[in-house]
Amino acid sequence: MTGDKMAELVLGSVFDRAPDFVNEKGVKWWKEPDATEYAQQEDAFGTSLLDVQAWLVRLPNGEVSRLLIRGSEVIWEGKTLEAVGAKIDWLKLSKRAEETNRNR
Repeated sequence: MTGDKMAELVLGSVFDRAPDFVNEKGVKWWKEPDATEYAQQEDAFGTSLLDVQAWLVRLPNGEVSRLLIRGSEVIWEGKTLEAVGAKIDWLKLSKRAEETNRNR
């Protein structure tokens, strides 16, 4: 059983509540507060992604994706919550590397 299925059993489905918004193409959007908080909180090295938000979207055909958004730009798309967390960790690591290189 995937982590998403396990979470759904414990917490219920996000789809049980109304979407945060629906765009003109009929795509339903739900903000993922826990994943957004994970992106925006500082990690053990003090790195955070204050400009990143996590969203769950359902297309009109029923397909579901998880997105990371920076401003109005989709910077990543995946399927599982575990993949979202891994991508957030990778983005934080990349940000630290860029900052380290800039400070040399």
